[in-house]
Amino acid sequence: MLDPTAKRANFVFSMKKFLIENLYDVKHIQLVFDSFLTPDDTITRWLFIMFNPIDRDTVSNFSMDVFCVSREDFESDDLNDLTDTVIGSFVDSTQLDGRKRIPVYDKPNQTVPIGYLLTNDCLEGPVMLADQDKSKYMRITISFKMVTN
Repeated sequence: MLDPTAKRANFVFSMKKFLIENLYDVKHIQLVFDSFLTPDDTITRWLFIMFNPIDRDTVSNFSMDVFCVSREDFESDDLNDLTDTVIGSFVDSTQLDGRKRIPVYDKPNQTVPIGYLLTNDCLEGPVMLADQDKSKYMRITISFKMVTN
């Protein structure tokens, strides 16, 4: 049986919880998980999040791709603000290393963390255009490390 600290379900659940609480609830940014669906035409900026495979080991590696998307944003002002907001969510200036620690929960028990994902890196890709709806997007690959059993 897989230890709770190494379960994909716990990594994904905890990351969704973090993103919803910090970006959707606080910043009111629309989130779409694991699908290229676009929100309705009234939404002009959103995040599309894809979770990547886990490299399980004593210290496991986990990453996700966050696509920042803006619509009708001719000079990329909204896209730049959205990108800064996402990357800022994974920085913690109160830590000496500046890295955000994200609590990982055992999905059945959501009250006590079983560990923490340590933000390792945030890598930005180029700005790309989607001609069909005049959207622009940028991929940010965010990687994490966590001690697992």
